[in-house]
Amino acid sequence: MYKDEATEQAVLACLMISEDCRIDCGLVKEEDFTNPTNKEIYIAIKELMQREKEVDYLTVHNQLNKKVSISYLAKLANSLPTTANYRQYVDQLKDLTLKRKLYILSDQIRNPNLSGKELTELAEEQIFNLREDTKTSEFTKVGDIAADAFASIQDKYSGKDDGSLKTGYSAIDQIMKGMRKKEYIILGARPSIGKTALAINIAQNLIMKDKTVAFFSFEMSQEQLVDRLVRGMALVDSRKIYKEKKQDGSRYDMTEEDWKKLLKTANYLLDRKLFIDEDPNKSVADMLSMCRKLKKKHGLDLVIVDYLQKIKSAKYGVRREQLEQISNDLKNMAKALDVPVLVISSLSRATEQRNSRMPVMSDLRETGQIEFDADVIMFLHREYYYKPEEDLKHDADVIIAKNRNGAVGRAKLLWYEEYTRFISVSEKNNFEEER
Repeated sequence: MYKDEATEQAVLACLMISEDCRIDCGLVKEEDFTNPTNKEIYIAIKELMQREKEVDYLTVHNQLNKKVSISYLAKLANSLPTTANYRQYVDQLKDLTLKRKLYILSDQIRNPNLSGKELTELAEEQIFNLREDTKTSEFTKVGDIAADAFASIQDKYSGKDDGSLKTGYSAIDQIMKGMRKKEYIILGARPSIGKTALAINIAQNLIMKDKTVAFFSFEMSQEQLVDRLVRGMALVDSRKIYKEKKQDGSRYDMTEEDWKKLLKTANYLLDRKLFIDEDPNKSVADMLSMCRKLKKKHGLDLVIVDYLQKIKSAKYGVRREQLEQISNDLKNMAKALDVPVLVISSLSRATEQRNSRMPVMSDLRETGQIEFDADVIMFLHREYYYKPEEDLKHDADVIIAKNRNGAVGRAKLLWYEEYTRFISVSEKNNFEEER
């Protein structure tokens, strides 16, 4: 089923008689040939090429130790009227291979021992892998993109929008130059430093500019996350909501103005494009599938994942290998969706065992693959967490430790815990007045 002897022979004939076709020999694989003899011929041609030997029906015959009749090889070499259709033959062959694999997959997803959810995950992951495996890539000539690159440089110099996504924090954006499409971005910090809060604040800044954000929350419920968002945007002190005691024994309490601000914010969020998922059992394949649907229906500008170490692995084995696979899948997801993917990551305890508590890339937990895969690595640090001195209470640093497409450096922010808000230093006066 799903095989074509004539197409296989046409591809082999092209490879035997045309050096130009042999240059593109890698477009096909052994698995694309269903006839065992044809597969052996293809392997022989590849081996001759690797050894930089001439390829024709006689050299292939000798390479195969004369196991295939010379008449069959000669017939192949002389049966093709033109090699101009080589790419068409390859595409036909790859299409047949894809159909065979899908047929096998259809048998796998009939497994009665797996749940419906497990079968769905299996199907989505395998189909994504099949799509990647059957791609035939080619180089792009620099001349085809040089003019666009020049125009892009002009736009940057003149201050025009370069298509990057701004975090809304001028100090961060000045260093990073925004978040770019296809970027896999890590935001790392120790517990209770505020990494989820910063991710929520970035999402808030984007949806206020009518951008679309997908937020996968593996720790907090969607109600908790939106509660933080509403309070932070409304600038209502969380101590009032919980009626916490003041130092003089009285309690914080809500005012009529506070309730008005909360209601106004909740109404504002009704048509904002922030989409939240709180399922703790999501794999990267699940997230990719959901984001594809979201992008088709509402558009998509940024994906936020909170957090990396909680993502379900599709791979069995030691945890380090699972995280390496998850990290690689996240990078591929950013490319597939053509948007930046911001992933929160916890850090090891190593920061607490050094004199300087500033995080470094080696603090990323369990594997160095994350450091290798990520396009951007940011760390959030608050010295007040380690030295609870009043003058450090609002200080926060975002360290851009790796930036594949730009600069590294440290951005200063201000942290207001009672509002779960980070703000730019330049906004301090306006913020103080507004609250």
